[in-house]
Amino acid sequence: MVFLAISYNSTTHEPTYYIERTGQEPYGHFLVYRSNTYNKGKGKRLAQPKNWEDYCQLEASYNEAEGIRLLYVAATRAKNLLVISSLNHKSNKSNPWLPLLKNIREEMNITVPEAGLPKAEVKEKESLLDGYKKIQKECGQWIKDLSKSSYYEKKPTDFKDEEKHQKIATVDVGGTAWGSAVHRIFDYLIKEDPDEQLLSLHAGKALEKQGISPKRKEELVGIIRKFKKSDLYQRLKKAELKYSEVSFTIKIEPEHPLYTELTGQDSRPIILSGTIDLVFKEAVGWVVIDYKTDR
Repeated sequence: MVFLAISYNSTTHEPTYYIERTGQEPYGHFLVYRSNTYNKGKGKRLAQPKNWEDYCQLEASYNEAEGIRLLYVAATRAKNLLVISSLNHKSNKSNPWLPLLKNIREEMNITVPEAGLPKAEVKEKESLLDGYKKIQKECGQWIKDLSKSSYYEKKPTDFKDEEKHQKIATVDVGGTAWGSAVHRIFDYLIKEDPDEQLLSLHAGKALEKQGISPKRKEELVGIIRKFKKSDLYQRLKKAELKYSEVSFTIKIEPEHPLYTELTGQDSRPIILSGTIDLVFKEAVGWVVIDYKTDR
């Protein structure tokens, strides 16, 4: 079975060249056109071979004969059935199979039934607004799930038990600014072990940096002097290693005892980050010190 379909937008154009095919080698005659990039086609004709009208008729005759040869080849490929496409309106004039149709008798026509569309089940359609709200809700949940962190970020201060913390008496000695000044001078003491003159000078700079009155310098230096007389300071001087203002980050898994104190019940790990004020190593192990300036 062979189907000869009608090609889309089939048109016949005037030849733009003529090929002499009688000799041993073909010889061509061509038209020359100006390029027309705007219309993506041929522009104005600039030159043509001498006696072009004769060449044009010869090439057109060759093309017509070639078309008949192709028509013969197409029609004779069928073994049992040859189906030739045809139209019922004037466009059929450009049908490339028109020469074959001239010999078709009425009884040879095949009636093509109209294709009926299957009856689709009528479903109640959602309104456009309802559909939009549904998609919006789904997208919102999707974004929420993606933005959810795979871990918790916590600080040591999150361990505070407020009931226990409130039982410890505190003293307002200057807030965080005073605490920062004390931390700064302690850090300087641990790292440099300065004499009294340098300690006093550095205490003044620490107060100035925090915007605290220089009148409190003697108070700040007094704290350091008191600390230097303590047993803890003597242990610190004998320590194998000592570090101040040490940043740390540790991972706490759900099975760790501290986990429930920070988050309760969950499955995500905790990333605990903070800064150790002072840590030093003795023969029996490490000692961790946390400065408190409001006690």
